[in-house]
Amino acid sequence: MTRLFVRFYAMVALFHFLAVLAWFAVVLTTMTGDVEEHLVRSYHGPVVALAAEARQAPDVDAWATRRSAEWGWPIGVRTTTHVAPDDLGPDGFGMSLGAGTLFAAAPVDDHRWLEVGPLPFVPTNGPRRWLLLAVMASAGIGAAAWIGLRPIQNALAQLHATARRLGQGDLSARTGLSTGPGAELAGALDRLADRVERLLVLQRDTLQGVSHELRTPLTRVRFGLELVVEGEALEARERAAEDVSADLDLADNLLAELLSWLKLESTDGVLRTEAFAWGPLLADIAAEEGTRRADVVIAVEGVATGVADPRLARRAVRNLVANAVRAARTSVWVRVAIAGGRVSVTVEDDGPGLGSDRERWFRPFTRGADAREADPGGVGLGLTLVQRIAEAHGGTVEAGERDGGGARMVFSVPATDAS
Repeated sequence: MTRLFVRFYAMVALFHFLAVLAWFAVVLTTMTGDVEEHLVRSYHGPVVALAAEARQAPDVDAWATRRSAEWGWPIGVRTTTHVAPDDLGPDGFGMSLGAGTLFAAAPVDDHRWLEVGPLPFVPTNGPRRWLLLAVMASAGIGAAAWIGLRPIQNALAQLHATARRLGQGDLSARTGLSTGPGAELAGALDRLADRVERLLVLQRDTLQGVSHELRTPLTRVRFGLELVVEGEALEARERAAEDVSADLDLADNLLAELLSWLKLESTDGVLRTEAFAWGPLLADIAAEEGTRRADVVIAVEGVATGVADPRLARRAVRNLVANAVRAARTSVWVRVAIAGGRVSVTVEDDGPGLGSDRERWFRPFTRGADAREADPGGVGLGLTLVQRIAEAHGGTVEAGERDGGGARMVFSVPATDAS
């Protein structure tokens, strides 16, 4: 990355240097006529005056030597001149521009010319000055580019280092750039890294969870099939067949829960939101879950209307109520309310509670021993799905303890379309 920017700065300086030289060439080409006119006006008077003075000098050569020393010009009286006849004016004055030098001449008499030259048309150190100016200007442009682009260079270097670490398997690598040049690109890379890391962790946890959860029902299915085939008593074979069917239902439930979870985790999910009343939804879920335990009373309170995905909302609330019914001793309370632009569904039970490590209940394939005994058909994805559904809606799930003992879960989502 550093070599790339060094080459860039060098190219900027080089192109500027060439541009300066080209500018000088254009100026010299386009201003030649103006320069020549200026030089004619500058040299006409002095050269004509020197020619008139030379006519009066008794010793022209001595006079020319003295004047050359005084004026600092090469002055001579000659029978020929470097000025072409076409360059001579009506009064005999003429000037010739050569390769960086000039000659000026005026007639002394019919056979002799006063000639001044060669004089430098361009100052002796002029090209070197222009070259030095071009080098200094180009170096300044290069330095300005370096100073101005240094933050971008640092940002790209950080992006490159982060991408290389990610490519080497360090999924925790992040750019850490939140402001300045490249912050938007860095944020996109960090979000991509977060998503890749989450998906890989999801893949690992899924493989471990599925292998663990399927091992027990598959083992029971294998044992049950042996009883069905080898059992002699019809009643025992029927009971074994029922156990096999229950274990197959468990495996089917696991796959259904797993597919729902993966669908929410692997994609951001397109929510099919619509406005609906939460009260009837909660009443319907309470009636359905109430059939699972006749000794548990489910009380539903409150009304609210909000915008959400009804299918996912039903799935989330049903999982919360099912967990509460499973853990409750005698009662479950379900309340819905709307406040501050959010719909909140609170589910409480009078069971043993969640304990101190509440975060673990939201981890995939996590169940307590009591849950396994109360509902062997569970797979430990219920609360994980609830949390993911809430996040998909821009909401939250909070776990706590109920006053008087038991668990308290609050599912909260925006009342309007979060998208």
